[in-house]
Amino acid sequence: TRGMDIRGLVDDIWMPRLEAHRPELIFISAGFDAHREDDMGQLGLVESDYAWITQRLVQLADRHAQGRIVSCLEGGYSLSALGRSVEAHVRVEIARLLACPCNMSGDVILQVLADGMSHRAGARARPFPRPGAARRARRTAAVGVRLPRG
Repeated sequence: TRGMDIRGLVDDIWMPRLEAHRPELIFISAGFDAHREDDMGQLGLVESDYAWITQRLVQLADRHAQGRIVSCLEGGYSLSALGRSVEAHVRVEIARLLACPCNMSGDVILQVLADGMSHRAGARARPFPRPGAARRARRTAAVGVRLPRG
């Protein structure tokens, strides 16, 4: 399968059904194992395909859900492709937020994006959390969102 085939399916099947449903909130389970460098999905998608799908969902959210989107990383198994695909996905959402006159400071959003994208392709992934990570995660969850450090 190629990206253009998937785009056709999105336009012909997904979008009409989503439009008919008129969602008030969109949850995206953002999995990237359909990338052509990932052996799992074997769909042959590339970063621009993920960005295009995200853009279609952002447009849908703007029409029906007052722009409300929750996006959760599901996974991908090629770390290089995963990093590039996540970046493409997040950039579309960040661009929408920057265009909104009612959002938080664009500088804050750009800093969060820059900090999050500092773990680019080729960065070595840690197979297990660092010691104390679970305790820090619980503390962060109890306090709220913690911005990544630069």
